[in-house]
Amino acid sequence: MKKKIFSIIFIINGVYYLFAEFLSILATKNELNSYAKNTISELGSPTSPLYRLMNSAFIITGILFMLAYSYLFKNMNKTKKIIGFLLALMLSIGSIMVGLFHSVEITTNLLHQIGTILVFSGGNLLILFIGLFYNDKTPYTKMCTILGTLGLWGGIMVIISTIRGYPKFIPLLERTTVYPIIFFQIITGIYFLIIENQKSLN
Repeated sequence: MKKKIFSIIFIINGVYYLFAEFLSILATKNELNSYAKNTISELGSPTSPLYRLMNSAFIITGILFMLAYSYLFKNMNKTKKIIGFLLALMLSIGSIMVGLFHSVEITTNLLHQIGTILVFSGGNLLILFIGLFYNDKTPYTKMCTILGTLGLWGGIMVIISTIRGYPKFIPLLERTTVYPIIFFQIITGIYFLIIENQKSLN
């Protein structure tokens, strides 16, 4: 029963983030074009009409991700559990930092940037880790491998675009490194719900 509850929490957590971002984008002057023109960090800055909603999504994601992940993957062996826990903790702390510290303020920008790095690296490395080392190879683990690889590629491309001075590409590239984390939660929640339902039928 508890596994079903945490599976649902994972799903709700992912859906809430997407919903919060969608509403925050609709509230901007660019509306749906903001997916390509505004970074996620900009949606959480005080210049965005619904920045409090967006920041709540960052913070809630950080808290609930850690809770759900820790329970759903608690049966991994000790070494894998420790590695997974540390990567999940990186994501959790980073997401909370992004929600608490804005990128537009000089005094908090550094903490915000550290938070984004923790989210991008910790989250996507965790997904790739699950894809490569979680039990036997299944469609679920293959999907995790694809999502984790895509997310890491997106993070690298964000860094390259920033260094080379191509800011117009960053909003879309940034989402290629964030959305794998969001979809991982939804897919994982559904995956464990299916397993638990199959157990109840046997």
